[in-house]
Amino acid sequence: MHHYIFITTEWQQMLSSLGQLYVLGFRVDWSGFDRDYVRRKVAVPTYPFGRERYWIENINKNQKRRYLSKKSHPLLGERFNFAGEQQVFETYIEEKEPSYLSHHKVFEKTLFPITAYLEMAVSAARDRFKTESVLVEDLVIERGLSLSSGEQKKVQTILNPLDKQGYKLQIFSQGSSESEESELWHSHAKGKIKPLQAEESKVDIEKYRGDCDRAIEVKQHYQKCREIGIDYGSSFQGIQSLRTGASQALAQIKLPQELAGEAGLVAASR
Repeated sequence: MHHYIFITTEWQQMLSSLGQLYVLGFRVDWSGFDRDYVRRKVAVPTYPFGRERYWIENINKNQKRRYLSKKSHPLLGERFNFAGEQQVFETYIEEKEPSYLSHHKVFEKTLFPITAYLEMAVSAARDRFKTESVLVEDLVIERGLSLSSGEQKKVQTILNPLDKQGYKLQIFSQGSSESEESELWHSHAKGKIKPLQAEESKVDIEKYRGDCDRAIEVKQHYQKCREIGIDYGSSFQGIQSLRTGASQALAQIKLPQELAGEAGLVAASR
């Protein structure tokens, strides 16, 4: 014999409204709310009513993880509580999650930018060493991380100790499809992180200005990038001025206004 539980639309709407007030901090007299209702317990089957699934399949795992931990970095993710000295961070990314990733395209395909790897390395170092002054060394991009429409990537950042002052950093990804290829982990970047010493933080900007004696018009620079297949959207057009020399370049960079608010939230979570 099957037993069913019926919930009226009016009662459901009322309960939902009270629940929203409760989440916002209002005190709700739940005993008083239930006082006028007569109810009794019923036995329900322990087996499924049918073989139809009603779960929402297209759930955004990255948004879910952010909700569970608002302090997690959107690119670095959450740190696992592992025993030992190794540290592992994990997050989920998509072509438009975070949204600015879709503004970095190479040959019309969204490609995870090098600046994102640097941001992950810096954030991991700050989390590990508990200081804002950190150094990223010997960063090598081993394999591009492409992001296709509708595809989700699991990304892990792994830190292994090198000595008392530094860690080896590696960044891997895994696809979300059901193919055998997607189950493989791909290594994308590796490098070293350590606290920044006072003597290492001194940079002679004037010397670099002298070495970079040729000014480049910024709009012309972005136009040339588009001509060779590199399309920087508005979120990646932060160069204010650009100069080059024989074998180096010097640029003044400002965070685009559309990302300023999000960057503030990330900084506040550190």
